[in-house]
Amino acid sequence: MAPPAPGSLQTYPVSKAVNNVRNNGAELLKPITVEEAH
Repeated sequence: MAPPAPGSLQTYPVSKAVNNVRNNGAELLKPITVEEAH
């Protein structure tokens, strides 16, 4: 595997629900604010 091209990845905070395998849905990909993440 090669590293991704610069600028091809984007990072942002997501809900803690992402860490639970029982959760599934588009809302898991919704960006949240840093304040909401804590």
